[in-house]
Amino acid sequence: MADTTWKEHGYDQWNLPDSVGRVDEALSVVNQAAHVFSYWNNHTERIISDSLRDITDELRYFTGRVNVVDPQRNLEDLGTRNMEFAFYVVNARMERVESWVRRRLNGLWDVWTQAEQAGHPNAAHVLNSINNIVEEIDEEPDTFITGTETWDIPSP
Repeated sequence: MADTTWKEHGYDQWNLPDSVGRVDEALSVVNQAAHVFSYWNNHTERIISDSLRDITDELRYFTGRVNVVDPQRNLEDLGTRNMEFAFYVVNARMERVESWVRRRLNGLWDVWTQAEQAGHPNAAHVLNSINNIVEEIDEEPDTFITGTETWDIPSP
């Protein structure tokens, strides 16, 4: 979720009438990131790896056929381009998820610390929830690590 969307949802404000509901939504968004990685690593990593390989093979075949039919075109290997995209775009974005999660949690912590100082009746509970999520992430250092070792990706 982009910063603008985060702000549009009011997740960085504690003094709105429904701020507790909003922080619950924000924490749900943050938790979803961890759950996606857990599901990916435990259930779909092999499927994604096989799919990437199949798509790459088809793109390589297509490139070869185009170059046979129209040799002047000299189309570069689209299979390699696909795997470069997986490495430089998809993998790079996945590597930034943990810092995004921590930045969001730190921001929520700061907002709700202000709320606690201002006497918000639910601030202590919200801060405790944020702290619990941070502890869970800290206890499992591989939360945001994705098993990409089976991807046939060129490394830089």
